[in-house]
Amino acid sequence: MARRFLFQKLSSRMSRSSEPVTRLASVWEGASGSIIMYLQRTIPGWLPITLGFMAMKAALEPSITF
Repeated sequence: MARRFLFQKLSSRMSRSSEPVTRLASVWEGASGSIIMYLQRTIPGWLPITLGFMAMKAALEPSITF
């Protein structure tokens, strides 16, 4: 409950200056994409790792993109 309130407060504060948020989201996209590419090149059996990372990214995404 308190977490949701804090999240709403933070998101309302960030929505006033939405450009840094979109920049942060694009940086996050680029970083996650490059991490996945790196895993695909280096680690054999990268598929479960990539799927796990994508699931983690999907769980984190609502807190980044507003």
